[in-house]
Amino acid sequence: MKKRTYAYSLLPLLLAVTVVSLKAQDYTPLVIEQATWQIIAINGNVYTPFGYTIEGDTTIESVAYKKVYYLDLYPDTFSVDYVIEDRWLFGALREDTAARKVYTIIFDETWGGFCTIGSEFELYDFSKSIGDTISNCLTSPDIEYPYIIDAIDQEEVWGLNRTHIQTSQYNIEESLIEGIGYSGGLFVEALYLPSTADWGVFLYDYCVGAAADCGLLSGTVSEEVVPAVRVFPNPVRQGEPLWLEKPEGIAADHTVELVDAMGRVCIRQAYTPAEEPYLSTTGLAPGFYVLQFRSQGGQLLQVEKVIIE
Repeated sequence: MKKRTYAYSLLPLLLAVTVVSLKAQDYTPLVIEQATWQIIAINGNVYTPFGYTIEGDTTIESVAYKKVYYLDLYPDTFSVDYVIEDRWLFGALREDTAARKVYTIIFDETWGGFCTIGSEFELYDFSKSIGDTISNCLTSPDIEYPYIIDAIDQEEVWGLNRTHIQTSQYNIEESLIEGIGYSGGLFVEALYLPSTADWGVFLYDYCVGAAADCGLLSGTVSEEVVPAVRVFPNPVRQGEPLWLEKPEGIAADHTVELVDAMGRVCIRQAYTPAEEPYLSTTGLAPGFYVLQFRSQGGQLLQVEKVIIE
């Protein structure tokens, strides 16, 4: 709905300008230098980690873009630190922050999605309202039913308060997250996230910074052995405790975080040595979660995938 402003006096005009200005300030952009998405595709016991990073500027037909690189990551499992095994120029991105829209040109002809290669298209529209339809090459255009927005809210995810544009029609549960993309991350198609199946594409980490600051290595994997915490039962039934068995030698000043598929921290608690700790799953929705063990300084020490049934 367009907002009409009439020039009856200077005060309403100033108020209108203020409202528009505040709205623009509330927007969290996606196209940021050194923004990095680490993503994992899971199919049973097969893990395929990959990612994207924004780095550098380019001009195409007199239009300014940011370059985006595809990251081929190793090892093929859940890991604390991934190695960038290879990287190549994937495409270019630009953003109209006033309109809250992101546009892209994909260069990589090996990409297997529905999107057009070599010409610009609208990648994300964060200006959508409840009742609007989301339909482009990332929403599987061969599916008969459209993605219709039924809820919009603000939630803290990946370190910032971001707008979540949500749809749940036709057994499809998905969120378009401001500054991130769909819940799976940049260039990942909108998918139904299974609540119990060990399958899906998940955003493992989002970070703005140099590769090393985002936990990405450019050499070999460290062979330093960190005592692993045993997590059981896994899968765990909703409402039952998720037990954490401490190995000998683990420090007492660790923090445990349970993060859902949207990147939201659902549980954060101290890892106490006094008794065998556990996490309560009461009130948590069935689905895929990532359990993170961090040092007191915030360093990521261990990650485990958890399924709540």
